[in-house]
Amino acid sequence: RKKLEFYKEILPNLLHLGMSGGEPFQSPDNLELLKMAPLINRNLTLFYNSNVSNLYFKGEYIPKYFKRFKNVSVAASVDGFGSANDYQRLNSKWEILTKNMIEIKKHITYIHSTPSIFTLFSLGDLFQWGIDNDIQVDIYMINRGPLHPTILPRDIKLKYIETMSNRFKGHPRILKQFKDVFFKSILQESPNKERWTKDFKRQTIVNNNESPIQFPNFAPELKQWYDSILL
Repeated sequence: RKKLEFYKEILPNLLHLGMSGGEPFQSPDNLELLKMAPLINRNLTLFYNSNVSNLYFKGEYIPKYFKRFKNVSVAASVDGFGSANDYQRLNSKWEILTKNMIEIKKHITYIHSTPSIFTLFSLGDLFQWGIDNDIQVDIYMINRGPLHPTILPRDIKLKYIETMSNRFKGHPRILKQFKDVFFKSILQESPNKERWTKDFKRQTIVNNNESPIQFPNFAPELKQWYDSILL
């Protein structure tokens, strides 16, 4: 009943439709929409927030339907580079993500990155990949908690900020984003720091048991800190 109402009463006059997660490319409702909507409204534009891990659903190549719409844009939800990405998102494969992003590059508006402690030290490489492939990367902060970089020791955070500032000093837009969005946030201290630090280690132990990749092997900058956390 709700679907019928959408297709008959809402879709004919709709200008813009945004879809986020779960993973919209892996939704049967999305595949149905891609087939039906152009028959009803040729002026519709679509926006996806997708992890771009799979461009196929039930054997159908999702991007083949994009040309039927006025415009389709995708924010690729990717939080880190290489092993850090694959660790934070279990079963994600960096090689597949990058292949898919290049494949649908004309539709990708930006990479939506929400870094955590796990992906912190790969973030520079993610931005560099964006520079090399002419795809914009934007940072969005995760909620405060055990994965937020604010719980790291201040000396690690200060050294990180110095390193990233030097690395991207030739890219004013990127550096401004780091300063305005990221650096200010991670420098703040939390009264829950001790509890969250222990929660982080407990969660990481579980993650390491489930993943073929082990933290902090891909982030050696954090090994001494991680090993010092006593439960």
